[in-house]
Amino acid sequence: MTAPQVVQRCIDAGWVRRLCLVVVTLVCVAATSCHQKPDTEELKKEGQTTIDALERFRNAHARYPESLTEAGIRLPEGKYGEWGYRRFQDGNCQIYVGDYRKHGFRLSWTNNAWWYHDG
Repeated sequence: MTAPQVVQRCIDAGWVRRLCLVVVTLVCVAATSCHQKPDTEELKKEGQTTIDALERFRNAHARYPESLTEAGIRLPEGKYGEWGYRRFQDGNCQIYVGDYRKHGFRLSWTNNAWWYHDG
């Protein structure tokens, strides 16, 4: 049997269709697993230590720190990378984790709005 005959026999037997179905299935599984929904309760627990430290600083100084270095706070680093911090001009502050491009979500805590999950 020649090579073209083998290829034709595989096509006739449905091998190409089955192979395409397997490839499409694997691609779909890979695409959905890349942006799995995070366990927000676990992430909130991860950030709570930072929130507690920020609140202690605010209670002692009547304001949130300009930077975490000023308060001696180190942000946690976890499955979704290092947390971020920013202080707004109005004096409020925010911590956040997640990146839309990498993780498909962002979870943030703001002192005047509490927790917000976007994604």
